[in-house]
Amino acid sequence: MRSKASYFSISAPLLRENLRRFWAISLISFLTYFLSGPFTVLLHYSRITSVRSYLQDCLQNEHFFFMAAHMIFPIAAAVAVFRYLHSSGSVAIMNALPPDRSRMFNSSYLSGLLIAEVPMLLNGLIFLLLVTPVYNYEAVNVFTYGAVFNWMFTSFLIIAFIYTVSVFAGAVTGTTLYHFLGALLFNGVVPMLYLILIAFAQFYLWGFDDSGLHMELCAKFHPFSGVLIHGNGTFTVLQSLFYIVMILAVLVLSSFLYHKRKMEKVGDALTWRKLEPCITWLFAFLGMTLIGLYFYSMDNEEPMLYLGGFIGFLIFFFIGRMLVKKTLKVFRKESMKAFLACLLICALLVCGFAFDLTGYETRVPRLSSVEHATLSRLSLPIPWDSNIHYFYNGARDGIYFEDPENLEALVGLHQEIVDHREELDNDRLYGERTLTLSFDFQRKGLLNLDRTYTVPRSLLYKSENFKTLFESDEFKDLFTISHAEESIKDNYYDPRLTMSEMVITDPMHSYKGNARITVPSKMAELSACMDRDMRNMTAEDLAQQRQSLALIEITYEIKSAKGLNLSSDSVSYKEPDAGYYDAYSVLSYNVLPCCTETIQWLKDNGLWETVSLNPDKVLRADVYLYDAELQKYDSETGEHYYLDPKSGDRIYAGVTTEEFYEKFGYGYENLDLLLATIKGPGLTGPLPIDEYLDTSKAIQLGETAEERAALIQKCIDHATSYRTTTADRYYYVSIWYCTDVDETGQARFSNMHLYLPDVDFLGL
Repeated sequence: MRSKASYFSISAPLLRENLRRFWAISLISFLTYFLSGPFTVLLHYSRITSVRSYLQDCLQNEHFFFMAAHMIFPIAAAVAVFRYLHSSGSVAIMNALPPDRSRMFNSSYLSGLLIAEVPMLLNGLIFLLLVTPVYNYEAVNVFTYGAVFNWMFTSFLIIAFIYTVSVFAGAVTGTTLYHFLGALLFNGVVPMLYLILIAFAQFYLWGFDDSGLHMELCAKFHPFSGVLIHGNGTFTVLQSLFYIVMILAVLVLSSFLYHKRKMEKVGDALTWRKLEPCITWLFAFLGMTLIGLYFYSMDNEEPMLYLGGFIGFLIFFFIGRMLVKKTLKVFRKESMKAFLACLLICALLVCGFAFDLTGYETRVPRLSSVEHATLSRLSLPIPWDSNIHYFYNGARDGIYFEDPENLEALVGLHQEIVDHREELDNDRLYGERTLTLSFDFQRKGLLNLDRTYTVPRSLLYKSENFKTLFESDEFKDLFTISHAEESIKDNYYDPRLTMSEMVITDPMHSYKGNARITVPSKMAELSACMDRDMRNMTAEDLAQQRQSLALIEITYEIKSAKGLNLSSDSVSYKEPDAGYYDAYSVLSYNVLPCCTETIQWLKDNGLWETVSLNPDKVLRADVYLYDAELQKYDSETGEHYYLDPKSGDRIYAGVTTEEFYEKFGYGYENLDLLLATIKGPGLTGPLPIDEYLDTSKAIQLGETAEERAALIQKCIDHATSYRTTTADRYYYVSIWYCTDVDETGQARFSNMHLYLPDVDFLGL
């Protein structure tokens, strides 16, 4: 009876022989690591801070040559050491040697592992000898003993994982070429299949979010992709244990298959016949996916996806069959049975996604299972809309909720969206009428439940659950200036960033005749008003989405040791051993009509008249109508035209898209019907659209300057945010506003659009 100890014993002579024969792989590997890492550090050691970014990339395994070496040399070692399995003469010689199969496998595995690992470990020791403090731009020491040991550990796991999987490939293949191809295939097959399943889910499952946990899992199935995607070159304890368990499991399986391997199978594609259907199905599945997506990309029609998928399946099934059988004679009855079986599996998989057999789309978390949740990707027309990233927190950059009442409202909002699934799950929802929001529910003892939806704004604004969330303290506490300031300091890694000035401009952001505040007490007063207005903003205010009346920009600067304020646009400065720092203008606040305290403060301090839009400065205001029912396109002539609402006659006939682009350069794909031009009493000057307007037969409104100014003011008062527009019919006013006059007397101007649900007050 064979001793159990033999399963763990090695043959020292065989180990030495493999190291002697294949030392060149280790040498090339060592030189690759050395020249890419320690050698570069040695060359720049006297001024090592000049390569701190390079050094950090190396130690975090983000360097190309390091990662290439991690992949290439373990596969080369496995193919070289187990090459004897793929030659009948070598197999006969090896079987004639004294060591039994267990000792032979153990010795070959260990020798190949040493060939792959030792060069990396030697370079790690060199790194340890070179360790010296090297601070990056965030004042973090990136060259420490801990960083080097972390690199050695993560690199060891990556190499061991790739090498062990490559050994498995050698145990189930019959030729060296197939061993090499199998090593590449098996090292990528699990992440690749998971990635394809994610693509299927993204295509078929309404609400599926591919940016969250799914992509992280996909990357972490393999340590090579795990360290690349993770971004900081480290593995968690759980990840490390997972990779170690997987290495041991694949090693045991490889040893088992090695012992069961029939030596007369040398030269076959696969020595383990039960793998043939799996490899064939894998080829067919990949071909179905790739060709199907290619056909779909041509015209985005779903029937083309299925046509391409079937063609891809048909072609790649027989390619895979030929590869595993190593013959072109695969068009036989046996192959037809395998074809139907593989086709059935693929069809069931597609149907499972297409018909949501798992109930994914209708699944809503139980409130009792939710510990906390995050609502993200939510672009709301709040004053801080353009700076939302400075207020969001958490890994998903969203709004964090843990209050029981808010969690109940969040689950309720999710349920509301699911209840409207039939009307929301279509391709007609897009653009300005909708917004995107993502739910991320952290559940007790369960995986996160995350969903992403595109929903009409009207549905969201009518929801009592959303009203509860929006008006809650957890939501409003996030959108305070003090919270944003902490985020800014964290983002730029410097607590010295302080508010240096506030600049208030008109809603056209023309920066002419603006107001500037630099007194700290005044900035504090205005900041407090802005915060209170944000806290007092209701869901009803949000739904109205009125046009911004002014813009407040807050500049944050860093003061140097000499007390100098330095502009972010022009100067960087350096303090001893502290790195380079800049100043940043980072916060913009749109003053909406509901921001009553902010507006009142600006009025009380004599600033409102300076920054509010003055109709007397308007050169002209052009009123347009967008109406999908009137707007037409003649596909035969390539002409865009409008139908007159009363007579049905063509308006603007004879203008092609190409001519319109060339003549006016607007990039509009469609023409809009110009209803009227309101010419203001201010300064005049040539405008780039004059030629276009002169041919539009516009109606000039207002007999006097005062009447025209009043009409323009009414347009401003009635205007809403662009996000309230509908896709079918709306008006907009294009305002050309005088900001300055140059030395020749010509006007400089800004342009803005105001969106209106109606223009009855214009008398059109």
